[in-house]
Amino acid sequence: MRQLIFVFIALLSIECNAQFKNYKIEGNKVKVVKMYSDITTLEIKQKVLTSKVNIFETKDLTTFLVDKVAKIPDYITQYLKKRKKKFSATYDARNALQQSSDTYEIESLVFKRNVFLKNKSKATNAMTLELVPEFVQNKKFIVFKISKLDFNYSKAIVKPKAPFLNLLIEIKAFYAKAGDNNTITKTEIASSSLIVPVDLRESSQDENLKLIKNQFSDVFLPNGITEISVKVTEINPYKLKLEELETFISDNNEDFSGLFEELSKILKN
Repeated sequence: MRQLIFVFIALLSIECNAQFKNYKIEGNKVKVVKMYSDITTLEIKQKVLTSKVNIFETKDLTTFLVDKVAKIPDYITQYLKKRKKKFSATYDARNALQQSSDTYEIESLVFKRNVFLKNKSKATNAMTLELVPEFVQNKKFIVFKISKLDFNYSKAIVKPKAPFLNLLIEIKAFYAKAGDNNTITKTEIASSSLIVPVDLRESSQDENLKLIKNQFSDVFLPNGITEISVKVTEINPYKLKLEELETFISDNNEDFSGLFEELSKILKN
């Protein structure tokens, strides 16, 4: 039991600074690079329509345990929440169309994440994602599919034995109308996520894109689009294990609390 408690103390002493790090797999090792900042951009390319379309410090461990051991289930839950953040990351970008989508169709969406790494004077490309539209259902709607994905650095932690991430890609299209008194009314259409497997051992994800070549976003109205946003979420499958453990702790919280309260009584004697 004492060993178990020391493990809990060690877990609580871990600092969560994953947001300042990026990860890349080189050979059998994970390369960790520190960054100063990062920036995401979304470029919307258009062309003329070809046809009109409508923790803590303690001197006395025993005293600390007597006071705190009953709260260990809460500490575990807090630790798991912080830990999950290390195994996932989200970033997004938004831009407006320069030309009306009534007369200029969208050619592609190019989403980029650039990082400013320590000891580097210029920005380094961490990810480039290209989405292209396709007309469906007799050109009544458009959908988006992934045509290109280069992935060099992740914010989510990866391991050499588990070099895969899942990318969740969400697209939103915004439609605006000018009203009276210089007002603008906006509506939006959001697509459910496109899920892409990413292998951190490779920069180009062409092989993985073949697995989802026929996967499209939800439909959008082609006319009247004024803005588009893209959000990318990195998820390490290991995060799912943490979620399962957190659920288990939550479901059995009363039992754990009772156990550690009894342990506190024993330590007092």
